[in-house]
Formats: sequence, structure tokens, C-alpha cells
Amino acid sequence: METKIFLGGLGGQGVVMGGKLLGMAAVRKGGFATSYSEYAPAMRNGYTYTTLILSEKEVGAQVTSSYDCMAFFDEDSCVTQSPYLKENGCYLVNTSLVKTMPDTKRGKLYQIPASEIADELGNPRFLNVIMMGAIVEASNCLEPEEVEAAIRESFGKKPQVALANIQAFQRGRETVRSQKNQQEGEE
Repeated sequence: METKIFLGGLGGQGVVMGGKLLGMAAVRKGGFATSYSEYAPAMRNGYTYTTLILSEKEVGAQVTSSYDCMAFFDEDSCVTQSPYLKENGCYLVNTSLVKTMPDTKRGKLYQIPASEIADELGNPRFLNVIMMGAIVEASNCLEPEEVEAAIRESFGKKPQVALANIQAFQRGRETVRSQKNQQEGEE
């Protein structure tokens, strides 16, 4: 199975690192991952997009015109990129910064106040791992334990930082899980 994921936001929000960590988790479990990023020349606050393809087989071409899962960290990426969701895919929207919601006729919508959660946890840089948790929970593309192991590996000599990031990752998962449960109750 192949899962195509889009992460879109602004420079400095951890979009590229989020894609890298998800890719590391896929490889850890014996899968394959490829990604590419596109960004504006500005170091901060320019657009940043990462396309990530996770698969059980080697991934050929990296280019895709549609996604199974799209995570929007900011308003502009949501407005400009949301039409590229595949039928029955899922949108993950940081409602702290996005006010214009995508068209839900294409797929499910999960609203994550990620910037607010990051502030609650004491570090705005947790935004990307909160959104990673939301991606994993909504798409079931990876085992959460593999992502947590990738986070630990990435922060190697800083176990306290790794633990704080794992807690943020879990908050993203919990946010989506609660919305899934609510949606199932309504059906």
C-alpha cells in the first residue's frame, strides 16, 4: 500500500522536519519513503511544502498530483493546495491559524488547534509533532511506536526533549481520535 502525504505551512513551522521524521518511521519498520520539499527563498514565513510518499515497496517517481492525507499548518497552504486531496482522503487543519476550511466533499476534515496545544505544552515548536500525531491517527499510515522511536532517535542525546516531543505527538493523536469517535457516534 502507498500513502501520499502533503504537509504545508510556513518556513520555521517544522514542515520539512515533520516529513523527515515520518519518513524515518516508515524506514524503521522496513518500509520505504521518499519526500521532496518546496519552499520560498525566505528563511522564515515563506511557504514550505513537503510531499511524502510511504510504501511497502520501493517508490519510483516522487511527483504526485493528489494526496491521501493533507496537513495544513497555515491558511495559505490550505487555500491553495486543498483541491489536491484524493477522493475519501483526509484533511488535517491547524485551526489556530487556518480560518478557511477545505471542501469536505472530497474527504474527512479533522480540526486540530495545534498552535494552541503547542502553547499549552510550553513550546510553539511542537506544532509539527502535534500535526504528525494527527496525520498518523487519521491515516493509519504508520505505527505510532515507530514514529516515537524516530523522535527518540532524532533527539538522541536529549532524552527530555524527545519525551516532550513524544507527548506533543500523542496530543495530536488524541485530538484526532476524539473527533473520529464523535464522527462515528453521529453516523
